[in-house]
Amino acid sequence: MDKLVEWLENSVEQMEFVKDMLPSDNGGHIEALGRQKAYKEVLEKIKQEPASSANDTSH
Repeated sequence: MDKLVEWLENSVEQMEFVKDMLPSDNGGHIEALGRQKAYKEVLEKIKQEPASSANDTSH
């Protein structure tokens, strides 16, 4: 789970970099914005999950 969190945090930073490089009406900027939002939502859900259920692989 730590690797996933690390990857998501790095990806959020990378999407910020992409957004800063492109004008706001550019398709790449819009895609980076959407991905960044999705990655942040997943990070929040992971951090809200109790550690025991986050590691549960029985489903």
